[in-house]
Amino acid sequence: VYVYDVQHILLDNLQFMMGLQQGAFRTKFDAQDHALDLFRKFSTRHNVHITLVVHPRKEMDKSALGISSVFGTAKATQEADNVIILQRPEAMEKNAKFQPSDEIEYRVIDVKKNRCSQSMQTF
Repeated sequence: VYVYDVQHILLDNLQFMMGLQQGAFRTKFDAQDHALDLFRKFSTRHNVHITLVVHPRKEMDKSALGISSVFGTAKATQEADNVIILQRPEAMEKNAKFQPSDEIEYRVIDVKKNRCSQSMQTF
């Protein structure tokens, strides 16, 4: 981090990095919480921003994703400074700014948590 002046690290994805090994932990959720602790400490110690991709748990098709949709324990979203979800527009509210299109398949960036500015937006 210091040698290359790294300021932002993207880790894709938590579930894949953890694999099937739980090691000394009783459950995969304990292992995930431990990994999140290590990421938070590393980020603070080295003054870098870490973007961690965490896939959602299984949800009904076409249902809107929220903070509770993130796989694992609540620690993943509680420790985060930002929670950003990629949504299908058909999952958004009926009167949402973005509506599904027959011509293009696209996703909407839905900011669910922003500790820095407290502003929640959809792009």
